[in-house]
Amino acid sequence: MSQRLGDLLVTEKLITISQLEEAIEAQCLYGGRLGTSIVELGFLSEEEIARTLSRKLHLPYIEPKMLMKIPAEVIALVPPKLAKKHHVIPCRLEKKRLYLAMSDPTNLTIIDALAFRLGFIIIPVVVPEIRLMLALQKYYQLELSIRFQSLSQRFALNKLRKIEPAAPKDTKEEVIPEVADEDILDLDTTNEENWPLLGENESLDMLSDEEYQDLINL
Repeated sequence: MSQRLGDLLVTEKLITISQLEEAIEAQCLYGGRLGTSIVELGFLSEEEIARTLSRKLHLPYIEPKMLMKIPAEVIALVPPKLAKKHHVIPCRLEKKRLYLAMSDPTNLTIIDALAFRLGFIIIPVVVPEIRLMLALQKYYQLELSIRFQSLSQRFALNKLRKIEPAAPKDTKEEVIPEVADEDILDLDTTNEENWPLLGENESLDMLSDEEYQDLINL
């Protein structure tokens, strides 16, 4: 997936060939996903990479903030040992379809193994690696490496810099919204061929489980 991601980002003119070579060198030194190295080097933001993958691979994308608001009953669908082993986070259950944020949403071997083990049709969801690791820490108590701790601190610092003076807050209790279709599905399909997983929910609901599985296999 790293090679495909690098070629894709260069083709989309989001990074240069020299930047890709530098990111690959960093990946060889420190490990992890190529996208994480690109973010560390400051060439692209994590969201730019994730949304590009979502659009080009025709896979759902979940906003990082919504990844941290998954209901407990959904998290419980994947045992901690399995989640930490394969680096996956369940995002939403829809009938027999389990939306699963994955470090490599193109790995069909892992997708098939998880579908057999969990008893659901697995719908892979694109999410930046660092956000996935933070979610694994929150829901499954995964111990973060020093590298991801550093990236987490950087994101927190950047967030503080962007905060504007807050308006007086309403005294009403804050309601945390559930993860809905618009939170998971990337609806930005500008200049791209429409595809069911990118937001055409009605077309998905009309499919049987067998037809839906055939669509995923394509």
